[in-house]
Amino acid sequence: MADSIDLKSLFGAVTSALDENKAELNQAGEKHGDEMVDIFNTITKAVGSKQDAAPTTQFENAAKQVSKLGGDNAGLYSAGLAAAAQAFQGQSEVNTDNVGNLLGSLMGGGQTSADGSGDMMGMLGSLMGGGQSDAGDMAGMLGGLMGGGQSSSGGAGGLLGSLLGGGSGGGLLGSLMGGSQTSPVDGLIDMAISSGMINVKPEQAASLKVIARTVLTFIQNMKK
Repeated sequence: MADSIDLKSLFGAVTSALDENKAELNQAGEKHGDEMVDIFNTITKAVGSKQDAAPTTQFENAAKQVSKLGGDNAGLYSAGLAAAAQAFQGQSEVNTDNVGNLLGSLMGGGQTSADGSGDMMGMLGSLMGGGQSDAGDMAGMLGGLMGGGQSSSGGAGGLLGSLLGGGSGGGLLGSLMGGSQTSPVDGLIDMAISSGMINVKPEQAASLKVIARTVLTFIQNMKK
């Protein structure tokens, strides 16, 4: 059974991680770290103010508040939150089965390529077991590359199950959390960028990696 995710807590964890990495992110791009902390602090407050509402309402409110900040980064995440609002239409919660669609929306941020290969939300939904995507071929390929040969685009298993310690890919999250210089999540983001699946600046790629790692860690801690 899927575990419900408290969005205020999730985005609060991301904000804290970005703050911890702020100096490094500021080196990647002028004041990028400062901007990212402001953006996710705004998101955390926005979803918290609508905590009893459906996810779509929470994401719509967050998108509106973030858009007021102005700038490229705010635009990127406002668009991602708007995409998340669409993805969660009719759903009563974000949980460990469908959180991949949230992460994919944030990572896509409306910056997908125009050649049809840019469904980042679909790819991440498949990778994290959301079962909401038709991107099964990509998920299967990446699942094989990462040792999770039993992965599919459906059900709560997927790559997320392997990352969290299940199945043959159980060592992946251990390496991700064990101080490795390059985590599997970083590699997936690099692959998506190099293939043109998403179009972001180098500093935005750096912060995306912090966000993705934090979301996976948050979910891992829920499973304990």
